[in-house]
Amino acid sequence: MKNVKLLIGLLLLAFVLVSCDGDDNKQPDKVAKNYFKLGDKEYFLSKGSSSSVSSYPIYFNDIILYSSGLTLKQTDEGPEFEGSGDFVGFLFASFKAEIPVGTYVFNSSNIEDTITAFEDGVVGVSYNSDLEDDNGVLEFESGKISISKNGDIYTINFDCEEEKGRKVKGFYKGKLPTY
Repeated sequence: MKNVKLLIGLLLLAFVLVSCDGDDNKQPDKVAKNYFKLGDKEYFLSKGSSSSVSSYPIYFNDIILYSSGLTLKQTDEGPEFEGSGDFVGFLFASFKAEIPVGTYVFNSSNIEDTITAFEDGVVGVSYNSDLEDDNGVLEFESGKISISKNGDIYTINFDCEEEKGRKVKGFYKGKLPTY
């Protein structure tokens, strides 16, 4: 009987040792969150959209990334937000009517001379479409955007500075349907 208890004990110990491998300590793959950070505060982005306007031979492409409280509507004057929330937007030039991959550096002077630049960028925090002014919307003064694409999924990293000198840094991964 003593040998049976010892044998059962050894089998249980072997089972415990075999089932405890190093995989238990691995962290699960993190899902990247879509966000931007203005100063020290983080804002979440849930959607993205894009559009292109031709000024032959250059296309002006824009990307707008925004939170769930906003809806982008097409009007006679162009796209407008409805609702309230946070957003970030970029305008850049390309020789194609699509969002090209690459790295773009801010240059507000003459975008036609620098095709790898973005001409304008804005960030809006607590924007409310019911208010008449551009409440909470600030323009970029400098920065860089990196864009990559896999199928119809874009990955966008940006590191900019807005007009009051605060950093606007963020990440977005997802589709960018046209509006």
